[in-house]
Amino acid sequence: KFIYLAIPSSAVNNKVNMADKSSAKNDDLARRQEAVDKLYAQKVDKFQHLKGSRMLSLKRRNNMLGLLLAGGVLGIYGYTIFAMRQTKMMEAFDKTPE
Repeated sequence: KFIYLAIPSSAVNNKVNMADKSSAKNDDLARRQEAVDKLYAQKVDKFQHLKGSRMLSLKRRNNMLGLLLAGGVLGIYGYTIFAMRQTKMMEAFDKTPE
């Protein structure tokens, strides 16, 4: 024997409405997630740009310091060579011919 149960149409419509609400909720969540993803990507891009500009500034300062130190070393070396030549010349003048 088969028992035929009559399901009220309001129950069927209620299930359909719940499915529509669920998909609408999922769509809303997906849109919100996309917005959050875009915001996060913008923050990451801004941070990377800031980091890049800081690194460029640091490179410039390091290059300037290197050039300054190299100039100082070459200046001291040049002065030492010049001074040694002068002393050798002075020694040569100080010797009296015999």
